Amino acid sequence: MTVITKDLKVLITDDSPNMLRTLANMLRLMGVENVARADDGDTAMVKLRGEKFDLILCDWNMPRMKGIEVLRAAREDDQLKNIPFLMITGEVDAHTVAEAGEVEVDGYLLKPFTLDDLKAKVEEILEKKRTPSSLDVSLSVAQVYLDARQYELAREELKKALKANPRHPRVSLALGQVFEAQGDLENAKKMYLRAVEFGYQFLKGHEALARVFKELGDLPAAAEHLRKAVAISPKNLERQITLSQYLIKTGDKDEVQKILQNVMRQADRNKAEVARQVGDIYLEAGLTEEALQAYNQALEADPNAINLYNRIGIGLRRQKKFNEAVQNYRRAIKLTPEDENLYYNLGRALYEAGDQEKAAAAMRRALKLYPDFTEAKEFLAKLGES
Repeated sequence: MTVITKDLKVLITDDSPNMLRTLANMLRLMGVENVARADDGDTAMVKLRGEKFDLILCDWNMPRMKGIEVLRAAREDDQLKNIPFLMITGEVDAHTVAEAGEVEVDGYLLKPFTLDDLKAKVEEILEKKRTPSSLDVSLSVAQVYLDARQYELAREELKKALKANPRHPRVSLALGQVFEAQGDLENAKKMYLRAVEFGYQFLKGHEALARVFKELGDLPAAAEHLRKAVAISPKNLERQITLSQYLIKTGDKDEVQKILQNVMRQADRNKAEVARQVGDIYLEAGLTEEALQAYNQALEADPNAINLYNRIGIGLRRQKKFNEAVQNYRRAIKLTPEDENLYYNLGRALYEAGDQEKAAAAMRRALKLYPDFTEAKEFLAKLGES
């Protein structure tokens, strides 16, 4: 029985009108009559959340929201996470495969392609969805039990998966997740180590080991497994940021700088938030100049991010650039004149700059906005005011 029917509902997403037309025509020739189109990733997500689809064909490279981001958003949504997803791309390298594999893409189609190529790939994906392997069934059922905290039932289901394939890394990973959910970190670690033994490039295994080693207090081991995960999939900025946070605590500032410089080069979408996180890590590491550069890049991306002014002020004060800190806080106050924290920080900077009278005035203003501001009261007492 064919898996492609006229009732199949497909969403195609590409920023090229020509490619949208080509895909729609090919699907029509395959017998698919119900096809929706989206010319970017944001529009695709709106359509996905408003209608029910059986398959998504999505271009990898699109402006604003890339195909990988559409895939990730879909997999994080309980209503969308099981929709089959075919990624269309101009090239597939090891890093691309790893990045998409993290969020379980169902298949790739490399441009240029023919009608037969598309038909074969769609049939393969839909057939696998219709008749999953016994291993996939056991893993899916075990995940349901795990989510419901029915750990013994999850373990029983995973025993079936072990019989099907005792050396499959996903089975060891799932067993580790059951142990971890129960708080048994030592056995979870053993299972995760088995997972990466059976699949050295098994990214999720290394990520799980990093998490468990951190909980066990072994940050060097946690950092080592995150390094391996980053090497497998170097485009995941969140993982690189986490690695740099671990390395700060182990004292390797040089490696932290290299990682964060790479993060800033790769940052595209959500650049303001990425730059803020980078700045926070630099500040914690005592790399104040680098922190200020990151915060200023974040402000360029989002000039209304008031919290950044407080962070910049901290950095300037650490450098004893008190007058610059004062100017920084005054710029922020122009944007939000009713923020008591900005007046408090302005008062601190003015005091450090040697202007106690203006410092007291800033503290009084903070208290006028928030009469129970304990720190402002204590600072005024320090200045000899009650």
